[in-house]
Amino acid sequence: MKRYIKSINEIYANEPIMAMATINPQLCKTKSIRLEVVQGGEGSNPHIHVYWNDGHISYVDLTEPKYADHRDDENTKLGKKQKKEFIEIMKSIWTKYAIELYKLDEHGNRTAETHYVPATGYEAAVQIWCDTYGGEERFKFDLSGRPIMPNYDLL
Repeated sequence: MKRYIKSINEIYANEPIMAMATINPQLCKTKSIRLEVVQGGEGSNPHIHVYWNDGHISYVDLTEPKYADHRDDENTKLGKKQKKEFIEIMKSIWTKYAIELYKLDEHGNRTAETHYVPATGYEAAVQIWCDTYGGEERFKFDLSGRPIMPNYDLL
């Protein structure tokens, strides 16, 4: 007897399809938190979800050092340890994710030529957010096109 599998459109016809992009999963495995950009139904406010190993969740804005409003969900403030780990993950190079940057000439001016470089966790989060939702104008970039991370020490 043959078995037929319904198409994904039939299975999830009335449900929004959502995915989560974990930021630097190899590094997150060594920490007490996991960072994710949710790809579906998150609105226009760029933010990242911080899942604590003990079940708490924090929502951190990607455009400035503040906690993000997230529907009516409880937003736990990061503890000292979690904040330190959050900043470390966001600043660390994620060798398995690359971003495209403009090359600069000898005077520091942007050229039309581009190249790929490994991304930091923050750069990857911004790229994933922009690829999913757009809104590049909400972020600050340097001359080469690299996103400028807010000072999360002020969080």
